Amino acid sequence: MAESSVNASDPFSPTSDELNPPDVILRSSDLVDFYAHKAILSFRSLFFRNMFSFPHPVGEEANPMKDGIPVAALPESSKALEKLLLLCYPRLANSYRFRDLDGVSAAYEAAKKYEISDGRGTLEAVLVDPRFLEQETYRVFAIACHCALEHVAKLAAMETLKKPRLDSTLSEPPEFELISAQRLWRLGLFHTRCSKELAGVMSNIYVATDEEPCPPEQDPYPVWWDPRGHNAGCGPREEPDFPEFRHPAKWFADHMRRIREACLVHPDVGRIAQNVTEMSEPTLVAIASCPKCVKHATECLRITASDLEDQATRRIGSILATFSFTT
Repeated sequence: MAESSVNASDPFSPTSDELNPPDVILRSSDLVDFYAHKAILSFRSLFFRNMFSFPHPVGEEANPMKDGIPVAALPESSKALEKLLLLCYPRLANSYRFRDLDGVSAAYEAAKKYEISDGRGTLEAVLVDPRFLEQETYRVFAIACHCALEHVAKLAAMETLKKPRLDSTLSEPPEFELISAQRLWRLGLFHTRCSKELAGVMSNIYVATDEEPCPPEQDPYPVWWDPRGHNAGCGPREEPDFPEFRHPAKWFADHMRRIREACLVHPDVGRIAQNVTEMSEPTLVAIASCPKCVKHATECLRITASDLEDQATRRIGSILATFSFTT
């Protein structure tokens, strides 16, 4: 006994458009019937235009009928077919946005098969929509790799830097089944290289230096390097065995080391730059007794955070340019 089909929900149900009744049913591989209009499908798809131009088969080869409407069975799942039909009905875009990424990878392939005008471009725009790129980053990455969308995969790879490397709250994207382990290995390698690069940029800010004290007209200078005006327990410190080198004020070195440790797991440049400007309670306590640091630390940290963000963004961009996730 043949399985019975079920009707799709709006906007492709039998009564979705009572003023313009459907005249064709597209049946998915999992037996969901989508009620559509030949004229709209023909306008958007050369494949459907050609299919509907042929005479209807008769006799034993005739298409099945439902509600007096011919049924065309397609190999796509209901999830993919829904996305495919949304591509054919631009007027529905405002009312029925792409609600999820289910079936997008299959719809991307089908958009080429059915020759849907700008269908692939629309799906690429869906993938980089912040709703999905930011909230379902790893899923977007997997779909992009499966569909050979290198530019989308790179955007998703950059977005993964904003997420902890080991996040037990994330569920495994179903599209991981569509890509090889090599793709995930490259993503992990990219994450590791960016973590180390960002940590290196931060280390360079507070390692020993032989910079000369700043001229008076450049005040406020990074206050943790300027030897003038600190209390006895603050200010830069000389290296006992190498007097030509100095370390920054201890509160600044401790502040940056705490942030550096976090970036090895979570190398988000924007977050790290923000953390540089946000002084923790131990940092505030450390500078409270130093009149120079109290006066200038906030502005100096803001300038340093901006410089760090610019430098780290350039370096991570250079790393990204060396990766290919889809080939």
